[in-house]
Amino acid sequence: MSLARWQLVAQAKKLGADEQAQARHAELVTTYFRQLTGAEKEDFMSLQPAFAAVARQLKDPCRKADALFFAALMPQVANRVLESAAGMEQARATAAAAQCELELSYAYRHLAEVAEARGNLAEAARLSDQSLALRRQLKFQVFLPYSLLQTANYADKLGDHRKAGAQRAEALALAQRLHLPAQEKAAQEALAAVQR
Repeated sequence: MSLARWQLVAQAKKLGADEQAQARHAELVTTYFRQLTGAEKEDFMSLQPAFAAVARQLKDPCRKADALFFAALMPQVANRVLESAAGMEQARATAAAAQCELELSYAYRHLAEVAEARGNLAEAARLSDQSLALRRQLKFQVFLPYSLLQTANYADKLGDHRKAGAQRAEALALAQRLHLPAQEKAAQEALAAVQR
């Protein structure tokens, strides 16, 4: 263990139970994103029990909803979408009860994936649109291009090609303006795929 990490662990032991849970949640989210970007190599499902455990310890309902969301997200990242359904619904209900709009937008976006996996494209599109609307309302732009690409995908599948094209173009412009290279690439690829 590095000296810096040892010092952080020592400091965390002096915190109260809720503060320790918050610190653990932040550490888990960081680990998830490091794995997602390839900086660390681990099985995403190995994080699920830790997210579930920290969700039980967190007092703040929005932080709890966030931890529940990440616990439910792990099966989706591991391409086991239907396994995430109950957990994602629990995250949605927790976020809705406490009016945690950002966390609610996360849950709606990934409940759309569940609906699509069940073959219900209309429900997937509705949930995706709800997530996008919340993110626009909150001005949460960091992952907005990905949300636009998701809603565009459902619009295309439901035959609304005009809406899909407009949303893909918006996703590209936003990703370029915000300097989000991964989302810019995704938008370029989505636009190129429909132009073939």
